Amino acid sequence: MDFDGDDDQIIVADSASLDISGAAMSISVWIAPDFNQTTGDREHRIVDKNLDNAEAYRFMFNATEDDWRFRLFADGGVNVDTTGVTWTAGTWHHLACRYDGSDMYIYWDGVEEASASQTGNITTNNDTMLIGNNHANDGEFDGEISELAIWSSDIGATAITQLYESRLKGTPQQIDPSNLEAYHPLDDIPAGAPAKSNFHKLKGDADCVAAFAMSANNTDEPNLGTDATWGTITVLTDATTSTSTSTSRMEGTTSRDFESGNSDYLYQADDLSTDIYGVDQPISICAWIKRESDTGNNETIAANIDYGDGNWQYRFFINISDSISFGLSDDGNLDTSCDGATTISTGTWYYVAGVYNDTDIRVYVNGVLDSNGSSNPRPYTPGIFDGDEQFSIGCYFFNDARTRFFDGLIDEVMVFDRALSAAEVLGIYLTSAYNDLSGNGNHGTPQDGPGASASGMTQTGETVPSYPGDVLTGF
Repeated sequence: MDFDGDDDQIIVADSASLDISGAAMSISVWIAPDFNQTTGDREHRIVDKNLDNAEAYRFMFNATEDDWRFRLFADGGVNVDTTGVTWTAGTWHHLACRYDGSDMYIYWDGVEEASASQTGNITTNNDTMLIGNNHANDGEFDGEISELAIWSSDIGATAITQLYESRLKGTPQQIDPSNLEAYHPLDDIPAGAPAKSNFHKLKGDADCVAAFAMSANNTDEPNLGTDATWGTITVLTDATTSTSTSTSRMEGTTSRDFESGNSDYLYQADDLSTDIYGVDQPISICAWIKRESDTGNNETIAANIDYGDGNWQYRFFINISDSISFGLSDDGNLDTSCDGATTISTGTWYYVAGVYNDTDIRVYVNGVLDSNGSSNPRPYTPGIFDGDEQFSIGCYFFNDARTRFFDGLIDEVMVFDRALSAAEVLGIYLTSAYNDLSGNGNHGTPQDGPGASASGMTQTGETVPSYPGDVLTGF
């Protein structure tokens, strides 16, 4: 996540899990400062849990010493600083610190730089935790921060080295869940790429009737809704055609790759949670998508229709004009669709949503209403037909045969039996990288200046970061 060095910050509310009260803790983070050891002329805070002299812990660049500092309050305040490390502005480095009840340590790119004696339990307070600034608003970090993890234990020198070396080897970063109090990915990947954190938060919404994580394989799904099932997918695995409920063709480990013109699809039987219908029944569908090609036809993201036998309910798709559409039928025949204006290009991630609120149908792209005159929003009040077709992802049906395939990646499909508000749609898009994956609920609120709205801070939209070794292809 790119912090502009002016007024960007992420606020994390105080919590018992962040009030680390024992005699041990650890912090790990990747940073790419937009300054170096000689041009950093002030403090740049990475993490700050201090306010009004009720100090607990902080991790920062200290301009006085031209080095990185871990400051901890237990038996008084003690600093431990790196010793003359150098770097080029804009390059990625791993920074870590730990406290074991006797000593504090600080690490740069997996190597211990310094230590200092400290004893006793860590001081706690009721303050918020800031990422990228301090509470006086004069410690704004200038550069990128990613993969911030905080533990209430000493993870040890070996684990810190492994966290650094995992990026050199191009392997997934192994975040030990034991005593993990906060984990903020702060993904700096192409704008719109899925980060999953907000998905894990919202799938527990009482009105979220189905949540498809679309990860590597069926057993990895954290929640498929109360009664969702996978369909059979014909996939190519190591150049061998096989029938499976999983696919190895994905980006990282987070997305399903669908191919046009074959059998790649997922389904859920009729009369289950996605069978949403009624005269006054609202509905919302949202997903991350990345097209690989333009098929020249409508391309289905999710649907509950059979085009040939009068079983139209709803469909969410890319139309032949390459914009997003959301269509509803009240009689089982051809639907009334709302059409956006934005061209959905190939090779780019988009967050898309379709909403029906019993008054009109709307589609959103990257958190914003994709206004298109009378086509979006489109007035519509008749409701949704009760058909008997199965719900599908990646295609819809014509006389029981699959058609209108999607060619590309689909991720984090969620279906709600209510109308998401515009603020909720924007919130899902904006906060996808700011939330806490530790399970402790220490989610962050981005701000572009104190008191500013969350919309002032977004993902950078730059290319994926190059870590030492230049092997990482994204978080």
